[in-house]
Amino acid sequence: MTRDEVIAKWNSMQPRERDAWVGETVLNMKPEYNENLNWHGWTTGERRWSSSIPNFTKDISAAWELLKKFKTYQITYSESGFSHSGMKYRVIVGRNQDVAYSDIETEAICLAALIAAQGEGIEGIEE
Repeated sequence: MTRDEVIAKWNSMQPRERDAWVGETVLNMKPEYNENLNWHGWTTGERRWSSSIPNFTKDISAAWELLKKFKTYQITYSESGFSHSGMKYRVIVGRNQDVAYSDIETEAICLAALIAAQGEGIEGIEE
């Protein structure tokens, strides 16, 4: 997906849908089922969440887990882009093209991580 496609999809989703997309795409989280094939939680193979997917878009500690997947990242709080439309969080992960802006720090982290994971910036992800 292109950066614009990622942003358009993000804007069409509710917060918990965004959390699931981030978990599945950036952390490679998969639904886990018990022996009776009932939903049991989420797993990445190395870590398990027994209830629901973390609130990446609202919980800063969960959002920081995303940043740990990248070799480099930068977070700033400044005037946004060329429009100077007010103060926003700017998050860059991996390459300079993998950048996102938001009024909310956790959402900027999530969106930048998705842009990097969906585009050519995937080489920035730690395996």
